[in-house]
Amino acid sequence: MCGFLTYFGDSLEDNQILNLEKGIKLLKHRGPDNQKKEILFDRKCFLAHTRLNIQDNDINSNQPFYSRNGRYVLLFNGEIYNHRKLRGLYLSNFNFKTKSDTETLIELWNIYGEESISLLEGMFSFIILDLISYDFFCVRDRFGIKPLYYMKRGKNIFLSSEIKPIIKAANLEIEINNKILYDFLSNGLIEHTSETFFRNIVKVNAGSLLKGNIFNENLFKIKWFDLKKTYEHKDYFLKPLSFDKKIELLNNCLKEVLEESLISDFEIALNLSNGSDSALLQTILFEIGKKNKSYIQVYDEAIDPKSKYAPEWLYKYRESIKIKPSNVIENINKTHFFQEEPYTGLFVNGYSNIYDKANKDGFRVFIDANGLDEFFLGYKKYRNQNLFKSNNQSIDGSYKDNNFLTKEFSEDFALINQDRNITGPRELAMNDLLSFKIPRALRFNDKVSMQHSIELRVPFLDHRVLYSSFLFRENEIQNENQGKLPLRKILSKNTNRDFAFNNKNHQQSAQSLWLNQDLYDFIYVLLKDGYLVKNKIVEKGKIIELLSNLRSEIPNNSYGIWQLISTEIWIKVIIDDCRNWMN
Repeated sequence: MCGFLTYFGDSLEDNQILNLEKGIKLLKHRGPDNQKKEILFDRKCFLAHTRLNIQDNDINSNQPFYSRNGRYVLLFNGEIYNHRKLRGLYLSNFNFKTKSDTETLIELWNIYGEESISLLEGMFSFIILDLISYDFFCVRDRFGIKPLYYMKRGKNIFLSSEIKPIIKAANLEIEINNKILYDFLSNGLIEHTSETFFRNIVKVNAGSLLKGNIFNENLFKIKWFDLKKTYEHKDYFLKPLSFDKKIELLNNCLKEVLEESLISDFEIALNLSNGSDSALLQTILFEIGKKNKSYIQVYDEAIDPKSKYAPEWLYKYRESIKIKPSNVIENINKTHFFQEEPYTGLFVNGYSNIYDKANKDGFRVFIDANGLDEFFLGYKKYRNQNLFKSNNQSIDGSYKDNNFLTKEFSEDFALINQDRNITGPRELAMNDLLSFKIPRALRFNDKVSMQHSIELRVPFLDHRVLYSSFLFRENEIQNENQGKLPLRKILSKNTNRDFAFNNKNHQQSAQSLWLNQDLYDFIYVLLKDGYLVKNKIVEKGKIIELLSNLRSEIPNNSYGIWQLISTEIWIKVIIDDCRNWMN
């Protein structure tokens, strides 16, 4: 896992190079083991990389990395899980100088070019520059697990694994993207488009290739993996197989992608919840002989995160990290600094505590079970037809759109997708994969883990697991009471039926309770006369009313309040204090 910062365009002045060098320092947490830069083509190209050693702790694997024939240079963030297999299948006659997936990737590209992308299994964002044609290629993995941002100014383009390095490198005056701010504050939308909370800084979309040339300002956007089209052709995967045969194929697929993701020179830990997906992850690892240490965040000492039905061995290697209100106050500014944009709840702060502890314990690689709820209809909302035409951002449908925005701020914008024509649960789940839950979870998870120099892998968020889910008809995946029926079937074989088919002992983050009690004074001062009130984005009277209601009772869903809190802290940490981190 790494970070990079790149520039292509007009020849750089000395002060511009200095800004780029300062920009790469803002990525040191993503790559504390090595930092290296190259300046090419009469200062028209700047390539810088920070490396976190995971595979092949060899200086020859540092980046920027050149192909053996000298034609291509690579900046790469992520892991190619099947790179050893690719060496045997496509590069068996090549004499490699390293054991890294970096070298595998660049030499595959040297032979197969853009066609090599579809051969890759894993999580990745990378930039390849052709030193002969001056073309550059910017690639992001199928689901957008690894980030890639860019800003274009004329024919000059800045690209990076994070946003702050672009701001610093381009000496950019920060402007809030009010359209995205409106989407967030009005109905909780986040990571739903390629835009960011910063004007002119955008993302390369998941499954996409951005192609350009150093001497030409044109950019071409190519979709190399189209999740929407995959869903539209889902019936192609239906086979006349028995349910038990489908279960067998799914189980084999889960084992394959999980074993593939274990490639590492370091021990791997697990980030777990107390749900069935985490248990499935653990049981498959046990089955293949892996007994990984795991961590879980706990908010209330009175709540036991263990299930009474679970076998005791499931918790043998687990450490509970207790999260307290004081932890939130202590790290909330720092978490926002590394997140770079507002986020959706204090559970992210809880993850920060987990990764901080794990880093001190010597871990560099984590795995979690993200993706299975969307593939196999795990949430209640997928069984509630009233939510099919809604943008509801909660997993149970309890979130309500906010009405505290001022008319003058709102009048230039319109709510997103108010007339969605979603006809069924799988289409709703696909929206979560494309535009809602998964994109935002991936952003939070990448940045909160990398804040502590830890690589987080999500092996189940894989196109092969998605294809396996299409083997099953909808009524084989969920009934009126539960989803994920095929996964529960597999889990029951490894544990017991009562545990596998028991509804999740869902442990909330205690956000609503803490906002009502321990954190109330903190947020009252933050919101009462904050940026949003002073700049007439929200109505002060409604904020006072919101705070008064919060004091009198614990809200069922506190996301609306958190939106205000996170926005205020983001503005303070990233925008108001920009001189501190820009220097």
